[in-house]
Amino acid sequence: MRKNRLLLIALALIVLAIGAVVLAPFAISNGLHLWLRWQAHHQQLKIDHGKISAPFLRPIAIDHLHITNESGSATQIDIHTEQIILHPRLVSILTGRADGIRAMSIKAARAEIRRDFSGTARSNAFDWRALQKLLPANFDVSHLDLRVENGPTVVLLLNASVSASQIESGRFTAGEFTIVSPLIRQKFSQLRGATKWRDNRLTIGGLNLAGGLDLQSLTIDLSHLDAERADLQFDLDVFGGKIRGSISNEWSGKRSAWNLAGSANDISLTRTSEALGFTDQLGGSLRACNFTFRGDPRDPMSGTASVWTELNGLSWRNRAADVIMLGAVFYNRQIQLQQLYIKQRQNELTMSGEGAIPSKSADWLNPDFRGQILGKINDLGQFAELFGAAPKTFAGTIAIEGTLNAGQRKLGGFLTASGTSLSLFKRQIDKFNAKINLKTDALELEQFEVVRKKDFLRAQGKIDIAHANDYVGTIEAKVADAAEYFPLERAGAKAAIPAQLNAQIASSAWDAHSVFTLAGSALGNGNSIPGRRSRKRAPVFPSRDFQRGNFERDAVCHAKFAASEHQRRTPVAQRRSPKCAARSEPRQRPNHVQWRARRA
Repeated sequence: MRKNRLLLIALALIVLAIGAVVLAPFAISNGLHLWLRWQAHHQQLKIDHGKISAPFLRPIAIDHLHITNESGSATQIDIHTEQIILHPRLVSILTGRADGIRAMSIKAARAEIRRDFSGTARSNAFDWRALQKLLPANFDVSHLDLRVENGPTVVLLLNASVSASQIESGRFTAGEFTIVSPLIRQKFSQLRGATKWRDNRLTIGGLNLAGGLDLQSLTIDLSHLDAERADLQFDLDVFGGKIRGSISNEWSGKRSAWNLAGSANDISLTRTSEALGFTDQLGGSLRACNFTFRGDPRDPMSGTASVWTELNGLSWRNRAADVIMLGAVFYNRQIQLQQLYIKQRQNELTMSGEGAIPSKSADWLNPDFRGQILGKINDLGQFAELFGAAPKTFAGTIAIEGTLNAGQRKLGGFLTASGTSLSLFKRQIDKFNAKINLKTDALELEQFEVVRKKDFLRAQGKIDIAHANDYVGTIEAKVADAAEYFPLERAGAKAAIPAQLNAQIASSAWDAHSVFTLAGSALGNGNSIPGRRSRKRAPVFPSRDFQRGNFERDAVCHAKFAASEHQRRTPVAQRRSPKCAARSEPRQRPNHVQWRARRA
């Protein structure tokens, strides 16, 4: 009896074994087919596959597999593979463990990924946990073509092959790797490197991209796909220096958070410009640079960022600087300029400050800013060339110091500048001094003085910024020859035209007294000091609102200019003999002007 029972059990096991051998291929192939259809519906994908072969205790073979998503999605994918061989772990698959595939090989694969930034594109949910469970322990792709489009940036990987294993080193080859973006366009050919795949992290190293450009390591971390996160780290040797960086992206929910951090040191700008194909060669070196960013690139104003960089011996075209240092931080729509330092031989300029970027257009009229500037420029021409000025347009020595505080509709601070032996736009100036004070309700010009030889121009004034058209000031000027500054006709080839000006300014009323000497002429005989009707509201600018006259013989001009908001009916012009005063006033205009001239 007991022997019969054992015999029946043995026969049952044999029948089950035979059934498993016979039915397993059919069950596995149809089960995989149903699973692909369910995933396509669940992930909102379109999956088309070829014949599935699943011999008992042998790898699963899929003739071809084509995966696309629905049109109108924010991320468009098109993946086509041929001759896929899978080595599954049935125990891991049945228990739901992550290492369900022991090995995977693909003869050929082509993938295209496009990001759609239009407002009509929709983002679809994707089960990244299921994808992570399908990551194999070992893989081999014999031929790979990849194209990624992210707005204006395009990345191409052509004629590549990659294999990786957790036990031994794999290989990576690529016939062409191209990056095209608004900032850079570069192509690398015939790449060779080694790979390592462990704990869902792929490391590629030992890639020689170009002469002086070596990729020591590139690590792609896919171990957190179930948490909707991916990381990338790289270590790059660049023309005698190093660049290290890390990029992390978390896309849970509707927002995407990026974490970027990078550092660089001792990079030759000359070799870099040659390698990148710049038309204008750069000189110098990047001594140090650190950069961080956290936020969504589509909404940079809500992110945080910081940068610190130091350039040594920078040269570009005819521009050169010994040292340029920049440190800045951005957070919560606030920009903090920690330092901008420029040193060029004996020239030095330092700036720092902080301010807020307004969130509304109306807030631009009420800025929030604080800043300081300090500079000692011993060669203004050389320093101006750094910012694109033509040679010999500027020259001399100048010192600048100032502070500015603006916020809550209040201003404060000062700015002082002084210079000697200056040349501004090829005009020689022996001495220059200026001081401006910024107050809550006024802009005060405490001192303004320009001296050239024995000529000078001095001015003082105050503008009430709380009220419109409310200002006072004085102007004093004296020149030995006005023809050196203005397009005046001389009586002789060497005849000078001395001039002197004194003006008192009070809001819309100007009281000016001018003395000038014109050799060899007489006031009269059809010559006058013509005026023109002023159509401007206060203030009036005499140099723009009056035509130039032909003055003859030595003369003294005393002029009063007045502008008001009221209409007046006055004569158009009254003209008398050269010894008499002349007066011109506009009629039926919001502003009125009067002036007198008398012969000396």
